[in-house]
Parts: sequence; structure tokens; C-alpha cells
Amino acid sequence: EGPLLLGGFCEGAKIMRFVAEILADQGRDIHLLVSWDQWFDAPLSVPALHLWTDERFGRYAKTHVDPAGKIALAHPAGFDVLRIPGGHTEVLTNGPLAPILPALRQELDKGLQPAKPSVFGKSVTGAVRLTAPRFLTSGAPAKAQLTLTNTSNSDWIASSDQPLCVILQYRNLDGFTRPQIAAHHLITDGIARGETRQMSINLALTRAALPMWLMADVIDHKGTRASDHGLKQARRLIWVR
Repeated sequence: EGPLLLGGFCEGAKIMRFVAEILADQGRDIHLLVSWDQWFDAPLSVPALHLWTDERFGRYAKTHVDPAGKIALAHPAGFDVLRIPGGHTEVLTNGPLAPILPALRQELDKGLQPAKPSVFGKSVTGAVRLTAPRFLTSGAPAKAQLTLTNTSNSDWIASSDQPLCVILQYRNLDGFTRPQIAAHHLITDGIARGETRQMSINLALTRAALPMWLMADVIDHKGTRASDHGLKQARRLIWVR
């Protein structure tokens, strides 16, 4: 009887995620799901608190500019993230857990973040232009130049805690998009309708010596891609040598 607090570590968190959904469907009150080092993609109907070690956060940050913002898409009922120093199993196997407990209790006592509206949750019109050297040398510095124009009927709102982000990724000629981020640029002051913004971005070069596309997109603080709602991605054919 009463509200339930569920939790799990790694694959255990994945199991308890399904347990939470099953119990919620049966009418039980799931107060919170605590997930240690696990990533959710599908939306969860109950509030969740994520504990991420430095090791696991580093893995998420390779494919997501803002992991906490991206995972917000899976938590319309509310969520929060608590960073844990150390490796994936280090704290559990070597301890001590004591330094973590006060922060965990504080997280459990406070309210979770409400779901924030997405800037690109509706039709988006604009233009993205991308230029970069056609041939790049691995290990040498490289830059991409990007021009972004907002032709939508509303401003693209952004702030320091809810930024927009230009993201660049490599895509093979067969259509496979490489998960590691080539570069990103945060926009914290928004882009007004009709405004054009220019930026120069340092590239992290892929090790693959192949011709491929350099793709540019814009995402909001919830990880929603503007290209999923009408904005055409810019691309540039390059070859890293």
C-alpha cells in the first residue's frame, strides 16, 4: 500500500523501469524511480532520478552535447540528474557510499524538474549554410563556418540554462551517421525571427580516412532537432586524410 520508491543499478535500472510501468498500469503510485548509470530513450510515465558516474556521463557526452537535456525527452513526468564521482562500479565495489547519501537524500526530498517546452516542437523554417575545407588532415586544426537564419514566425528562445546548440556530425556516404560529435556551438541568447547568426566552429576530426558528409543541425535544450520539424540540414562533402 502507499507510494513506492524503486531503484536499480545499470541493467537492474532497466529492469526496474519496466517494473515501474507495470505497477503504474495496475494503479500503484510510483513516487520515484532511481536509476544508476542507465539511459532511457522511450518516455517513462513516472518521475525518475538518474545517478550518473563520471565514467558513464563521459560516454553519454560523446554522443549528446547535453545528456541531461537529451534524456529530458524521456521524462514528461519529471526528472533530475545527480552526478557521482568515479567509475561505473567503483563506488559500489570500493565505496564508501556515505559521501553520496546526503546528496541523494536532498534529491529525494526536493521536487523534480518539470517538463520544459521544446523550442522545435512545431514547424520550423530557416536556413543553414555550412562551409569547410574539402580536404582535412587528421591531427591538424580545422574549422567550419556556419550561417544560421531564423525565418520562422517566432523567435528561437534560448538562455544559459536552456541553450540552443548547433551540432555537427559526420555521415558516411552509405547514410550511417557517426555517433561521435564533430563539433558543437552553444547559443544562449536566442535567435530572433529574421535574424542571421554567423559562427566559426573548431572541428574534432574523425579517424576514418574516407570521403563523408559533414552535417549541421540545430537542437534545443530538450534535444529536439530542428531538422525533424522542417529545417533542412546543411552538409559539406569532405575527406579526412
